[in-house]
Amino acid sequence: MAKSINKRMKYKKTLIFCLILCCALTVLAQAPADDPLDRAKRITACILALVDNIGPYVGLAFALMGGITYVSSMDDTEKMTMGKKFVIFGIVGIVLIKALVGIATIAPFSITPSMCPTYAGGPPSTSTPPASSYLIFPPNPSTLIPPHP
Repeated sequence: MAKSINKRMKYKKTLIFCLILCCALTVLAQAPADDPLDRAKRITACILALVDNIGPYVGLAFALMGGITYVSSMDDTEKMTMGKKFVIFGIVGIVLIKALVGIATIAPFSITPSMCPTYAGGPPSTSTPPASSYLIFPPNPSTLIPPHP
């Protein structure tokens, strides 16, 4: 009974993560582009920038957590093995993330984080930006609220 509840919770968490990711990609896809390939490169650049900025810190956290678990295991072989695995996973994760970013920036792909609208200094200039762009680039509060006389 407990296993089925845990399995359902796992599926719910995965579904929520996928929905949030799809919403984020939809917002990022709102940037105007003449070419569908250009739009796909922009979305990939945003995902790549996010992974490149956050991933190494997650890997470092895994390595530190594994190191602390290993040191505090006090001759418990299961905890020592788990600590070693966490350290290895953290280091391998950092290396893989940096390799992914390196591969994406070479000639056939030429995807750089500067292709992402969030790294280009703001949303693309259009006469009326879509409402979804305000999720990433909120408007300046001074333009919304007039100053008090």
